[in-house]
Amino acid sequence: MSGLRLTLRSRLEERVEFGPAFAAAWTAASPAEIARREVRSVRSGMVSLGDLFTIDGTPDGTATLVGDLALAERVGAGLSEGFMRVEGNVGDRAGAELSGGRLELGGNAGHSTGEGMSGGLLVVRRYGLVQGLRTVNRALGIARVCPFRR
Repeated sequence: MSGLRLTLRSRLEERVEFGPAFAAAWTAASPAEIARREVRSVRSGMVSLGDLFTIDGTPDGTATLVGDLALAERVGAGLSEGFMRVEGNVGDRAGAELSGGRLELGGNAGHSTGEGMSGGLLVVRRYGLVQGLRTVNRALGIARVCPFRR
């Protein structure tokens, strides 16, 4: 297996703010280092990615998040490097403030996806299921909705 694979341990029961998890440099981080990164749960406060996901693989600049992240807000927000793929739905503001790298969303995307992008590439593969995608070809940022499923 190449790259990191984060598989959701169980269904999210409350909203979780993922913004800070991948905003800092992550492409060379080991699974253990990624597992220690924290996200904010609405009711539980700060929780580690290792509490939410099983994480394996080897660092190579790619990460795949697997599971229904419809209650996860700001997935890939602030991303500035690497390639992050999400196999499942995401909540609001996915890819917000994306400044580099590539974020590929394989499921439904919530409101304000790609808001404030200044660079990088955001790909949403579920055509017609994006709510509030406003940023298209803004500055250096490019958002693309692909009208097909893989």
